[in-house]
Formats: sequence, C-alpha cells, structure tokens
Amino acid sequence: MAKNHKFTPTGLVGHWKFGHGTGTNRRGVIVDESGQGNNGVVYGAPALDFDGTNDKAAVATPWDSLGGHRYAWFAARIKPAAQAASRCFWHDTWNGTQTSKFLVAMSATDKLEITVRTGASGDTSRSATSSESITEGSWSHLLCAVDLGTDGTVANGLLAYAWVDGVALTMGAFNGDAAQGTWAADVSNYQGMGTLDSGIFDWEGLANWIGYGGMDALPTITDAQQFYDNAQAWLSQAGLDGWWPCSEGAGATVDNAEGTAGHDLNLTGTTWDVGSDNGGNAYLQTGGAGDSFYTGGRWFDGNDDTVVVTDAAELRPGTGEFQIHVWAKCDSNQVNGNGVFIGKGKFGVGEWMFRLQLTAAEYRLSFYGDAGGINIQEAAGVNRADDTLHLFSVIRTGTDVRIYIDTVMPTNGSDASAGDDLNDAANLEVGSSNSEPGRCLSADIYQVFYSKKTMTLAAGRAEMAAIYAQGAYV
Repeated sequence: MAKNHKFTPTGLVGHWKFGHGTGTNRRGVIVDESGQGNNGVVYGAPALDFDGTNDKAAVATPWDSLGGHRYAWFAARIKPAAQAASRCFWHDTWNGTQTSKFLVAMSATDKLEITVRTGASGDTSRSATSSESITEGSWSHLLCAVDLGTDGTVANGLLAYAWVDGVALTMGAFNGDAAQGTWAADVSNYQGMGTLDSGIFDWEGLANWIGYGGMDALPTITDAQQFYDNAQAWLSQAGLDGWWPCSEGAGATVDNAEGTAGHDLNLTGTTWDVGSDNGGNAYLQTGGAGDSFYTGGRWFDGNDDTVVVTDAAELRPGTGEFQIHVWAKCDSNQVNGNGVFIGKGKFGVGEWMFRLQLTAAEYRLSFYGDAGGINIQEAAGVNRADDTLHLFSVIRTGTDVRIYIDTVMPTNGSDASAGDDLNDAANLEVGSSNSEPGRCLSADIYQVFYSKKTMTLAAGRAEMAAIYAQGAYV
C-alpha cells in the first residue's frame, strides 16, 4: 500500500501549529515550522502578580499537609523581579504560631533557600541553600523537595532537592538536624505565597502553575522535566494535596484544581497580569483533534490573547503574491466585532488584516489592506462564528486578492489589488492585530500557513485543496 505523505506548501515564510502540544508551545513560544525562524510569543495567559508590598495568595482554610510525611514537595512556575532582599515563594507554619514548617524562599543574592522544622516546639528551624542563582526577570519552572531522612538528622539523610526547568540545582547541606524523620501532625496556621505568615519576605514577581503537598517519596529528574514540559499534565497526576493553575485572570480567588473544598487561594493585594508573555494559555493543550488550551473556552479567548511574531522582511507581502491558510474553529460567542486571524497593523497605509467582520449580526470573512485599497467582505447570509472547523484562505495572484472558506470562494470574495503595497513593518500577529483587545478573536486556531511565491490561481487553488484534504491535525 502506498504511504501517504504530508503536504507542505513551498515558499513558506511562516508555519505555526497551535494544536500540537509541544513543550515549547506550552511554555509560550510557538515555533515556526517553516524553517525561517519566525517564532511567535504567546501573550494573554494569566499569572498572579505580586508587587513586593504585602501581596499574598493564601490557602483559605489551611490543612495538615505534612503531618506523618517524610517528604514535602513544592512546584511553581515563577518570574521573580529584581529585588535585593529575601522573598517568599511558599510558607507553611505551625498552628497558632508564625514558625515555619516548610519555607521556600529566595535570598537577597538570588539563591534558593529551603527551611524545615518538624515539630512545633523544642526544634530549631534548619535551612539549606543552593549554589546556583534563580534568574530574575525570566520564567522558571521550579520543583523542590525535602527528605527528612530516617530520623531528621543530616547524618541519616536530611536533604534538600531542587530543579529549575528540569535541571538539578546543587543544594547545600542543612545547617543542622531536624528533630524527627516525619512532620508532627498539625493543622497549619498559614499556607501561602508572596509573603511569610509574619508579613515579611515580600516577593515581587509573577507566578502560575503552583502545587504543594506532603508526599511518600522524592520527586525525580523525570518529574522535574515533565513539570517543565507540561505543567498541567504533571500537576494533574502528581498526587499533591493542592494545585492551582491560576487560570482565572480576574477576581480574588484561585481555584484548587485538586478539588478539596477550602483549599482555594485567597488573594490579598495580589493582582492579575493577563497581557504579558506568561507562557501558553492556561489548561494547556496536549495536542491532536479537538484538544483545547483552555477547559470550557477557546485557545484564543477574545479578550487579550495574541501570538506576536517579530517583524521580518519576508513577513511583509509588499506588492507580491502570497497565500495564507488558517485552520480555525471560531466561537459562536465572539467578544469583538472584528476578530483577526492574522495581520500587521490595521487600517493604515501598507497595513492588513485577515479577519472575521461583524455586519448585520453576521460574522463574515474579510480581508482589508492598504487603507482600503483592498477591501473584501463576503456577501450576507452567512455566519463564520459557528463553532465549526474551517479552512480560511486568502490568495493574491496577479492583480487580484481572493478569499475562500473550505476551498470555496464566497460571493463578493475578490478585489483588485494592483499597486496596493502591503509593506507595513509592524509585528505580525495571530489572534489579534496591533495588540488591541478590540481585535482579538475568540477561536481555536490549529495551524497557519503563510507562503510568498508567484503562482497561477489554478496552482494556488490546488495547493489550498491539498491543505484542506489532509485536515487540520497533521
């Protein structure tokens, strides 16, 4: 039997796959598979924003997470700001006191510090410090743990472990012995992030994908690498007592995805950052047909999600011929009247947008360019915001631009474009244009093909038909 080969257009200047659950996609970089290196950066995924002044995210009803356990785990995706001070990533304290059971902090010299105390009284807190620094101003996937050993003593195995982005840190020895080899039973006084129970060690920075729990074994390098590659998938099966995706983007509560009532995080002072490069959308995709970045919503939410590709000469159509094909499922509940699949700028000279345009309660396919020198909108009687997967295409050959839905040109689907120079040097964007929330599209976008080459209309349509025939999920 003959083997079917994947069809790839020639002349690609960009090819972005959003529905394939690669680690780089989940971490917020959409790799350009054309070979041109025009990678895209995801903007719009939510993260908690701690300003360094009394901000915290604390468990609503603290529980006994560590009692009877030899091991404690903490995981978080963090982006520390520059601070010449100690700061708190996670603090768990003994009931009725502000004394640490388990503390994960960053020192004034940017070293990771882990502190433990296994009993509420008669027991000195012990700390271990990393040799390496945590990088300020960059996202890191931090996984750390403590093994109390057989009896809490350094001689018998009291050790700290930590990994950043799947790579082990060198943790120094604890500066003394803990009292016992398991934590005593105790319902905690405080469990939270951003500041100590006492209100010091204020942290400035961003965080999402947080998890915590008392465990019966140590994490491994495989755990660290899996957390780095797919935070959602790893946290959902790690067995932690609580984990918080931080996917809300608004409000004063962060849902505990583990499900136990009362273990949500309450925000005090802490706000949401939703417009930055905080990684891939929350509840990230695992790849394949029908998967979604976001449970109960679309990969591009229509509010602030966009993928930004830095401008390059090859991404400017100019006066030449080009072909763009977008596999997308557009939500029936659009947030905006204009939702852009892909574009550079908006209504100005040399700018262009391939979009859904709302007219008379219908979302119609449109291509607009060069201050209206090219202005196509399909005829009335259709609605492309229909929760259905389509291939949306635009082809410029000779002096004409034509749009297509599932390889069929709609009524009013072409416009003459002689002399129209689409030379705008703004960044290319997928899911919006000009980084404007009012142009954000509510959709799952699976793939975008962008080619620049001279070809006949017949050849362009044949290429489009080949892309359509192989489907969105290759």
